[in-house]
Amino acid sequence: MTPDFRASLGGLFEPPPRVNAWQWAETAVDYSRVRNYDTEWKGPYSADYMPYWREPMEARTDPSVKEVWVLKCSRSGGSENVLLTSLRFTVACDPVPTLYMSGQQGSVEKFMETRIKAGMDLAADTAAAYGRARKREHEVMFDTMDLVAAWPANKMAFKQSGFALVLADEVSIWPEFAADMLRERMANYAFPHLLGISSPDPAQKRGSDEDPIFLEYGQTDQRKWFCRDPRTGNEFVFRLGTDETPDGLKWDRGAKAPNGGWDLNRVEATAHYVTPDGTRIDDVDRLRIVRAGRWKPTATGMAGRRGYHVTRFMVPFRVGSFAHIAVKFLEAKHKGVSANATNRQGLKTFFYEYLAEPFYDTKEDAPAEVVKDREADYAKGQRISAAEGVKEFYVGQQAQVIAALDVQRDHFWYTAREFVGSGDSGLIDWRHLITWGEVDVAVQAHGVDCLGVDMGYELRRMEVMDYAVQRCGNGPQWVIPLMGKDNLPVSVRVQEQDPYLGKKGGNRIALMTALWNTDQFRMLLVQMMRGESVQKWRVYRGVEEEYAGQVCSQERVDGVWRFRKGCSQDHLWDCEAMMLVVARMFGRLQCEFLTAEG
Repeated sequence: MTPDFRASLGGLFEPPPRVNAWQWAETAVDYSRVRNYDTEWKGPYSADYMPYWREPMEARTDPSVKEVWVLKCSRSGGSENVLLTSLRFTVACDPVPTLYMSGQQGSVEKFMETRIKAGMDLAADTAAAYGRARKREHEVMFDTMDLVAAWPANKMAFKQSGFALVLADEVSIWPEFAADMLRERMANYAFPHLLGISSPDPAQKRGSDEDPIFLEYGQTDQRKWFCRDPRTGNEFVFRLGTDETPDGLKWDRGAKAPNGGWDLNRVEATAHYVTPDGTRIDDVDRLRIVRAGRWKPTATGMAGRRGYHVTRFMVPFRVGSFAHIAVKFLEAKHKGVSANATNRQGLKTFFYEYLAEPFYDTKEDAPAEVVKDREADYAKGQRISAAEGVKEFYVGQQAQVIAALDVQRDHFWYTAREFVGSGDSGLIDWRHLITWGEVDVAVQAHGVDCLGVDMGYELRRMEVMDYAVQRCGNGPQWVIPLMGKDNLPVSVRVQEQDPYLGKKGGNRIALMTALWNTDQFRMLLVQMMRGESVQKWRVYRGVEEEYAGQVCSQERVDGVWRFRKGCSQDHLWDCEAMMLVVARMFGRLQCEFLTAEG
């Protein structure tokens, strides 16, 4: 194979070189070569200045990595290091067809002139290659590779057969973003690389869950920068924290102004960081600790995809100081509102631009781990009031076993829970059942006093009514058909129905049914699972992962209930909520904010 022919393949089969982008840059790039180049660093390139960019740049030459997604704060040096330094390295050391894409034509054209083309003069090798190249407004045709700059609406970028390197910049501002569109452009290459980088854009009229950079980062191994506690040596990740968390960004809580707001000068003077081990870190030590950190995956992502999360705590500029972050947080939170109010849009902008974290006006959930925290020392099938180590709390208190049945097209999900006193409860059992006969067996086995049955599945609603009528007979009604309603003005609305009304030969029946406020009971369930309610909500020792996954499958974001990421079944969640409904109806659950009508 001749050298010219090998070069014309443009990386189609060739493995990457051993030297990587930052190693090459340290020997070749000098920012003083271009006086007006837009960067705060004005000397030879140094990977020690922002060491957290080394590994993302190494991924450019790692054949096992096909995609890198950087979720970053603003003003972090990401585009210069991950995209532009990798591009110059490509031109100098590993020429392959390269596509640079960003959101809008104007921003792409400006970036092409002021950063991409101008930056070629930062190194002798790239300057020489650029000098020989043929140039157009959006293209640079080097001797050994082509570089195309484009935006989603520009079809010129897709006339070429493909690209071995795709640089996707500020994907959050793209009006139309589809990562698969970029992946298709790399399909013909054995060692392609997609480097995507972005700060979340608070100006976009969408939630965090729809922002492209959050979506793409969420499918990676979600690497975070772990630093060592200077006192204990234990690793931690810098985070904002809250008043309730022992770690995080802290300042003098007495730094108040006469109007009740914050004295920002005092906040700035006293801002510091506290690690999870209680070690205080001051601004003077921040960069030393950050620069000694390392990347560690925190999730199992899709094969060949890496993700990196960069926050302002990591950057070597004043905007990354504890003092600056603390002041900007308080300004964002209270700008334009009273001292005790919160500026939600201001907070969203702060979370996006400083922390590169999702922001929700309100988000309520109970992660699956909290279920383990609610375990008590008793076994599956046992009643909590009789369990050794637990029963002394419930001596002399009334107890009642309540069960719930979630009705599906051809099966049921069943749970049974014992309620003691004014609402403490312990899970007895849960099951996946097929027939009504199996329901009877479970009810008898657990000594159920009252069973709530979902009647929301319209095709089986009459079956539910028949079951309630037949099992209760002429005695007290202990099977209660239930239906959840999103906008019910009360917590529970009890009503009587005659399921056989108008049917020939039918006896008149007064069957008690109930509508229940899904939002109120779900919120109560979340509070119980998190241990925040007056009532103790317990599960048996060693509760199964399937149970924990289902009862924690829902979250409430900005007033809307939806599946948590990675969850697809919520039947046991519905059962737990329905058991609270029945407990409330029959006086086994005392809760002030729950109101009944009937």
